[in-house]
Parts: sequence; structure tokens; C-alpha cells
Amino acid sequence: MKRRDFLKTSAGAGLLAGASFKLGRYDNLMTAHPVNARYDLVAIKGGSPEAMFDLGIQELGGMGTFVSKGQKVLVKPNIGWDVVPEFGACTNPMLVARVIEHVLRAGAKEVYVFDNSVDYGPSCYKTSGIERAAKNAGAKVVPGHTERPELEAPGGLGPDREYGRRRRHKQY
Repeated sequence: MKRRDFLKTSAGAGLLAGASFKLGRYDNLMTAHPVNARYDLVAIKGGSPEAMFDLGIQELGGMGTFVSKGQKVLVKPNIGWDVVPEFGACTNPMLVARVIEHVLRAGAKEVYVFDNSVDYGPSCYKTSGIERAAKNAGAKVVPGHTERPELEAPGGLGPDREYGRRRRHKQY
């Protein structure tokens, strides 16, 4: 392929991808934002995970901006590795607990914590401290290696379904 042809093809593909992203089914990702939020993005540093989350979610309009009363909510932290929290390889368990607390205060009916770990699942959930933190905060822990949470997501897209690939596990 000649350099000129490559550049034309690449530019055309980029424009087509950008147009389909903007005009297609992903348009809501580009325009959807909480109505009550003062900002679209908040960056916080220099505090405990709980304090930073409290301030960040407050600046975004509060958890009630994202969670309605009676909803079932899935919190998906990173629980991929069988290591203690001090290594920072998984989401901080104190942060997971604080998110769950905010979700429940916003009126969620149920909160699930789910991840499909890279290392052996039961050990990851336990060693990371997330299992205990999530349960203590009032969430149901649903390990990805044993089960999938049955949640409805009206208007949401399920994994793999929209890309035409066959699924190898139960749909949720």
C-alpha cells in the first residue's frame, strides 16, 4: 500500500469512527451528565480514600445524582489480585465501603460488589479486604468466578452482546 493510500484510508476510518460514535448508540456517553452536577470531572488528592470520595461525590452533586431510590446497584471495584491492600493492586477496601455507604444513603434497595479476579477469586476477595469491607458496609458480595449477579440495566448494553460475539457464560 502506498503512503498516500494509507493516509487516506486511515483518515476516512477515523472520521467514520468518530461520526458513528457521535451519531450512533454511544451518543449518550458523550452528552449524558448529571443534571445537578456542578462539574463533569473532579480530581482530588491528598487525603484518606473516604474523605477524597466524600468531597468528590459532593462536588458532582451527591450520590443521589447517580442513584435513585429503590434501585439495585452494582459496584465493580478491581479485585484482580491476591494481595493485601498495602500493595495498591486492588481498589482500596475503605473506598469500596464508602461508595457502598453513599449508594445506600441515596436510597438503593440492594448493592452488589462484583469482579472476576485474575488470581484465585476467593483469595482475592478475602486478602484484598474488599469482601469484609463490602459486607460490613451492607453490600452483597458476588464473586465472578462462581456466579453472576442478576441485574437489569434498562437502556444499558450487555458485555459482548452489542459486538456480535458469542457469550461463553450466562447473560446478566
